[in-house]
Amino acid sequence: RGTRLTVADLRGARLTRADFAGASLARADIRGADLSDSSFYEADIARVHSDAATRYERVQRTRVRFHPRRTPA
Repeated sequence: RGTRLTVADLRGARLTRADFAGASLARADIRGADLSDSSFYEADIARVHSDAATRYERVQRTRVRFHPRRTPA
């Protein structure tokens, strides 16, 4: 809870049932990570790097700050 993982490299991590309530994961790299059954209540996941392999099944995401990653033109 309340953890600061800004710009963290979490590629391919298995983070099932994790409690990210109030955490900051802004600009973290979560490509291929398994975040199933995790809680992101009031978390900051702005501009995270994710892909089609990133798993979000049954994620609690009430009051989450989320902005899609900007891609260069």
